[in-house]
Amino acid sequence: MISRHYRQLWKVRELLERRTPAQEIGKAAGINPYFLQGIVTQARNYSRSELRRIFERIFEIDGALKTGGGKPPVLLEKFLLEVCSTATAKLP
Repeated sequence: MISRHYRQLWKVRELLERRTPAQEIGKAAGINPYFLQGIVTQARNYSRSELRRIFERIFEIDGALKTGGGKPPVLLEKFLLEVCSTATAKLP
């Protein structure tokens, strides 16, 4: 679920950088129009390099979960704290 959300953010971020019209972003990213403005707002908070780093962490956590490299709640909590602390650091 988290991975899907960040995939949508990355797709929207790329479409925004290409200056895609808002009505086409929802269709291209497969996002319900009701949720589109919220996703667009969130996508603007991330650079592509930040999203790449988040996906690298998701990949690492997925591997750890599949090989018994940690307890799922602990890995998820650590990931969310990392992502939130990065986002908080960017606040004015």
